[in-house]
Amino acid sequence: MRRSLFFLAAFLLAANTASATWSVIALDRSTGTVVIASATCVTQAALERFPAKDLRDIQAIVVPGKGVAAAQARVDNTRKNQQLIFAELQKGTPPDRILAMLKEDPRIAGRQFGILDMEGRTAGFSGEGNQAVSLDRQGQVADTGIFYSIQGNILANEAVVIDAVQAFSTARGDLTDRVMAAMDAADAKGGDKRCSCEGEPKVNAPCSTKTAHVAYILKAEKGDTNGESFNDGKYSMYISVTDRDITPEEDANPVKTLRMRYDKARKPGPPRPGGPLAHTFSIVARDPSTGQMGVAVQSHWFSVGSVVTWAEAGVGAVATQSFIDPAYGHKGIDLMRRGTAAPAALEQLVAADKQPNGRQVAMIDASGRVSAYTGKSAIAAAGHHVGREFAAQANMMANDKVWPAMSTAFEASTGDLADRMLAALDAAQAAGGDLRGRQSAALLIVNAKGTGRPWVGADRAFDLRVDDHPEPIVELRRLVRLQRAYAHANRGDELMTEQKVEEALKEYAASSRIAPEIEELPFWHAVTLASIGREAEAAPIFRAVFAKERQWIELLGRLPAAGLFPNDPALIKRIQELGK
Repeated sequence: MRRSLFFLAAFLLAANTASATWSVIALDRSTGTVVIASATCVTQAALERFPAKDLRDIQAIVVPGKGVAAAQARVDNTRKNQQLIFAELQKGTPPDRILAMLKEDPRIAGRQFGILDMEGRTAGFSGEGNQAVSLDRQGQVADTGIFYSIQGNILANEAVVIDAVQAFSTARGDLTDRVMAAMDAADAKGGDKRCSCEGEPKVNAPCSTKTAHVAYILKAEKGDTNGESFNDGKYSMYISVTDRDITPEEDANPVKTLRMRYDKARKPGPPRPGGPLAHTFSIVARDPSTGQMGVAVQSHWFSVGSVVTWAEAGVGAVATQSFIDPAYGHKGIDLMRRGTAAPAALEQLVAADKQPNGRQVAMIDASGRVSAYTGKSAIAAAGHHVGREFAAQANMMANDKVWPAMSTAFEASTGDLADRMLAALDAAQAAGGDLRGRQSAALLIVNAKGTGRPWVGADRAFDLRVDDHPEPIVELRRLVRLQRAYAHANRGDELMTEQKVEEALKEYAASSRIAPEIEELPFWHAVTLASIGREAEAAPIFRAVFAKERQWIELLGRLPAAGLFPNDPALIKRIQELGK
């Protein structure tokens, strides 16, 4: 009887102590990576009595490419909760719905969960029956596709979780680097409050502070495979530390030894290609009816047009993005100017690049020959489509439907080149767009032939940038409309110098119709009419302008000295009085 009571007590002790823990779960939507790390003041022996192989066995739920979760506190020794989460994440069930299912557990008050899925949905729960301190926090790292849930119970204080969140959010490096930073921060704030260097089991290693008996970190990439259960697949990384395997050269604190083993196992990746970043979607294209060529782009990156878009009239156009090397723009234009076809120019530049894997580039030349390249290290979803006299390319997208949608829209749309390229941008955004959101956009279109004087601006039909705006494509469309209006006004000026008055007046009238909110356009139209003796036609236009913006009344009086209006005081007075 005593023997039975002893084993019952041991079992109950394991069931209770195989509970308190802190954990960090995280995922990166751009890569499909999931990570879980945890530590607890439960010994390896107690875990085995649970029974469990290790802490991961009773806590982790890993679904490569789909989601990750932690089930902890008073752990369910039937494993039904882990099985439920695993099955529902595979189905794509939202975490909050999974949590609702878990709350049907009659012992839910003693449970703690963190759940993330690859849609960026999160859920956390800390039962009211958990021992203090118990809390959980979920969130997203600003301007990224990285999401996290950090939770713990029987903690030294709330700062264990709060500081871990701060460390995770501000850490540099990849997802596992962030998770390890969070583990370090939790350890620094006391971790699981039941451990100490003086307590059992003793470990033959240096010990300054001790916040756990076991710890681990696990990373699963999108292509990793599941095993027979919810956490025993073939994963890209699994590092474990227990009170049984710490060596004298390591640290008695498993979290510190986990850091040591992580740093040792961590293989430095290839250097990030130099140059600015512009993860984005873009299109390069040529209009065979006019010969115009150009680039259109949108990104969640400030001033994307200043680094991605390159074009020269009569030569070609280039979009260089992802991990940008601006030399692709400069050298690509130079090669095409010297007669190299766009596909050959791009091939030469990629071959000469010492770090091509992070690049994404598209080029089109004045003959409509086009090519695109997407390096294997461009952040997913990434790819391109080359069509007839256009190429659509994208990286760090919400999904792989973005660039096909751009291609379909461009091919199906009508209008001039600007209209069709804007249609492609709209389609990209509608398909999901940049995973991070939107911030800037640009449109650069050049003419079929150069004037030989590019500095006067005549070689460029459109050169527009929206550097920072909540709706950059909408704003870019507005600027395109204004550009069209001012193009008519400029053409009117040219026709006036050629003494083609009636044609010039038609251009001025068109500019006012396209942008009626710009009072300056009808003002100059009226100035032209009055200057050629058609005061009666000019009068209603002046009256409408003066009624909205009175500064034009004063400006009219300054024009004769500049030679822009007849020096006729009576005429000027009559017109200015229209504003009274």
